[in-house]
Amino acid sequence: MFDLIDISPWSDDEARQFYLESFAAGNVTMPADWLDELVRFTGGLPVLAHEIGDAVWSTARAPAIAGNEVRAGIIRAAEIVGRKLLEPQIFQAIQSDRYRAILRKMADSPQRLRFQRGELAARLAEDERRVLDNFLRRMRTLGALEVDTEARGGYRFPNRLHALYFWMQSQLKSRA
Repeated sequence: MFDLIDISPWSDDEARQFYLESFAAGNVTMPADWLDELVRFTGGLPVLAHEIGDAVWSTARAPAIAGNEVRAGIIRAAEIVGRKLLEPQIFQAIQSDRYRAILRKMADSPQRLRFQRGELAARLAEDERRVLDNFLRRMRTLGALEVDTEARGGYRFPNRLHALYFWMQSQLKSRA
C-alpha cells in the first residue's frame, strides 16, 4: 500500500536551515547555541528533526525560546520517538530481564554515544555478562546499536535520541 522512499541524511547545515526556516515561519527565535543542540540531536535524520521541532515548538511559552524549553522539547521528542519507533522494535523484542538490565547499564548517560564491550562487561553482573554477546548481536540486528569502527570492541548508538531515550528508560527503572 505504501512505497518506501529512501531519504538521505541531512548535513548539519541542512538540519540547521530546516530549524531556522521552520521557527522563522512562526516568528520564533532561539539562541544559536541551542539551535546547535537541536542539530546535534537530529543526527541528520529528517524524521527526528520534525519530531524535535514539533516538541520544542509545543513546549515553548513565548516567541523567544529559552534553553530550558529546548531541553524539555528534546526530552519530549525522545519519549515520542521512543514510543513510536524504539519500543515496538526493541522493548517488545527483548523480553529477557537480563537483556533489559544490560540496556539500562549501557545507557548510563544521555551524552554517551559510544562504549566499548569490555568497559560495559565490567559493570555487569555475572549472569548478564554471560549473555552480553548475544545481547549486542540482537541490538545490532534491531538497529539500536552499530559497530564503532573507531574503537576496538566499540559500539555506538545510531543517533543521540536513541541514547537519550535509553538513558531516560534507565532512569525511570532505577527510580521505580
